[in-house]
Amino acid sequence: MKYFSSFMLYMLLSLFSNGQIGNKIVIGKVDSVYSTILKEQRKVWVYTPNLKTGVQNPGQRYPVVYLLDGDGHFESVVGMIQQLSQINGNTIVPEMIIVGIPNTDRTRDLTPTHIENDPPMMDSNFSKTTGGGENFATFLEKELMPHIDSIYPTQPFNVLIGHSFGGLTVMHIITNHTKLFNAYIAIDPSMWYDKEQFLKTTQEKLKAQKYNGAKLYIGIANTMNDGMTVEKMKKDTTADTRHIRSIFQLDKFINANPQNGLKYASKYYADDDHGSVPLISEYDGLRFIFSWYRFKFTTADFMGPGTEIVQRMKQHYQTVSKEFGYNVSPPEMMINGLGYNSLSLKQYAKAAALFEMNIENYPENGNVYDSYADVLIAQKDTMKAIANYQKALAITKSEETKQKIRQLTANLKTPEEKVKVLYEFMQNKTRYVSIQLGIGGFQPFEASVVDQTGYGDCKALSNYMVAMLKEIGVNANYVLIEAGKGADDIRKDFPSSQFNHAIAAVPNGRDTLWLECTSQTNPFGYMGTFTGDREALMITEHGAKVVNTIHYSAEQNTQSTTANVKVQINGNASAKVKTHYKGIQYENNHLNFVVTDQYDDQKKWIQKNTNIPAFDITSFKMTNIKDKIPTAIVDLDLALNRFAT
Repeated sequence: MKYFSSFMLYMLLSLFSNGQIGNKIVIGKVDSVYSTILKEQRKVWVYTPNLKTGVQNPGQRYPVVYLLDGDGHFESVVGMIQQLSQINGNTIVPEMIIVGIPNTDRTRDLTPTHIENDPPMMDSNFSKTTGGGENFATFLEKELMPHIDSIYPTQPFNVLIGHSFGGLTVMHIITNHTKLFNAYIAIDPSMWYDKEQFLKTTQEKLKAQKYNGAKLYIGIANTMNDGMTVEKMKKDTTADTRHIRSIFQLDKFINANPQNGLKYASKYYADDDHGSVPLISEYDGLRFIFSWYRFKFTTADFMGPGTEIVQRMKQHYQTVSKEFGYNVSPPEMMINGLGYNSLSLKQYAKAAALFEMNIENYPENGNVYDSYADVLIAQKDTMKAIANYQKALAITKSEETKQKIRQLTANLKTPEEKVKVLYEFMQNKTRYVSIQLGIGGFQPFEASVVDQTGYGDCKALSNYMVAMLKEIGVNANYVLIEAGKGADDIRKDFPSSQFNHAIAAVPNGRDTLWLECTSQTNPFGYMGTFTGDREALMITEHGAKVVNTIHYSAEQNTQSTTANVKVQINGNASAKVKTHYKGIQYENNHLNFVVTDQYDDQKKWIQKNTNIPAFDITSFKMTNIKDKIPTAIVDLDLALNRFAT
């Protein structure tokens, strides 16, 4: 069962693109750029990872493979890189953009110098257009690569692959444009060119250059006639072995001169000829170049409950980032798949740790918050889940996320429960900042702005609360009011600016739920002395109307104290004192703020508001009961010196 589960997860992580359009399978697009250097329009074939699926992180950027003889190798290299980077969860090489460069005049572009002839390899007719290699390299550097970087999501890591004359071009560029690419694959390169003069020049330049870790892989085909062996070939002087001998000479030279900093590998393929060697050389070459990229999974990574995989991944991708020269994070969709696998196994801590890593790496991606919210639901942390669904919704505008929020609140039994959940969510998500916009400062920020920034003034926060409630089908109204003690009734016969604050109101049968939206600590539905018991202007879809906010009766506003005092024979005493501050008394000398403050602030309040001549506080506790009619309970253990005589 463990193997089966791991296999299923690999299938989950297989993020390959089918690129299906109608009844066609599309693996790339034809692009073009006009070259003033070559004086012609050049077409290129471009593959981008997940070209049509759209499932990858929209901010994802990729290394680029530039493929010479693109019309001959594009399909096979695209399929190979897809297989090694996506299919079955493979991470042997990174996902990459592939730019295939078809030929217009192959002999012109892929030969470094002009020659008259080079028998028996090239006669004078074959050699007529040779020598355009430097112009072609300049075209790559000055025109094609800037074009690709300008319109495709590229990273500054480029690989050049070439076969035969293309391999010759690879060797020309690595020795003359040493910073243009980060890695190279030369497949059976034509090092015999120009009667081996190019080989000699290449050796001289390789010895003199400093490559600082650039990588080169050379694949060598078996182009010998039957009966010839490698040992015989090395001593042979006939034209029949000239091609393979020149490559072996280059290989021997590079291995003998490691001081230039070039990271080098090669392989002789005894069972492949010049025509069949590209595919296997590209495979081995890519694995050599990206030998550090693969993250090796264990069975415990899929099935075990531990979170060690998170730290291992962070360390691994630090190494990957160092090799690339820029920051690289674990693929978002791969981590997402691992997280959901852990969630399905009820390994909530592990799933949360994986989703949190995605949030850290991809904070602009709405999917990471949606996934994290799913594990929070499993952990029954409804408030935090709603907060993350809201973050996802603000980024993606996803109908799926909207539906999750609706379903989450739909499970609540009454409209009041739904309002309370979203009110407390808003308190945890936002903070008050005074901002004046529009005529008279009455224009609020849009709800979407508050959702993205997490702050607003009374107008913006109240408008945000109304918008959230509307999203789950609860009708709410924006209300203008004069806040503070001693507010006058509204002068209804004289239109004027009589308001300094905004709140929200939710009709609830014969009652109304009043919501003060600027406080992160205010009990749900409590108005108190700041906005309670006064007239206000409620804005409805049918117009504005004057309403009265909640009135708190004498029975609702109480302060009661009980004390248990033990007097000792020496006159000292100990006392246990419990005081309930209910309704408006909840605000007694700002107790409504102090009850959520730190220990020292609470102790100062007790010392200031306990009317006993002399006492020491042995211990105390403040309890905050956040009902619509709130209560603060203050429990004191006191030592009373000289209490009695």
